[in-house]
Amino acid sequence: RQAPPPGRVRSAFAGEGVRTLRADGPGWSLVARTGDAAFVLLDEEPGGVLAVPREGAGGLPALPGLLEALDRVAVRPV
Repeated sequence: RQAPPPGRVRSAFAGEGVRTLRADGPGWSLVARTGDAAFVLLDEEPGGVLAVPREGAGGLPALPGLLEALDRVAVRPV
């Protein structure tokens, strides 16, 4: 519900054409691989991992576009 603060989206190389993303906001983190899976971690539920379903039954059709947009604004390690 709240966007991560500036500089809290990071992208790292994870293989040919694939990036690992992490976005942090107040009380939550999103960890994902472009073109693959995404997971939400909540501070209030330590050890809990919520899978973000991809397209299909109950999935989030906008997930690939969201991950691409996050990758475009992400800080990349030098």
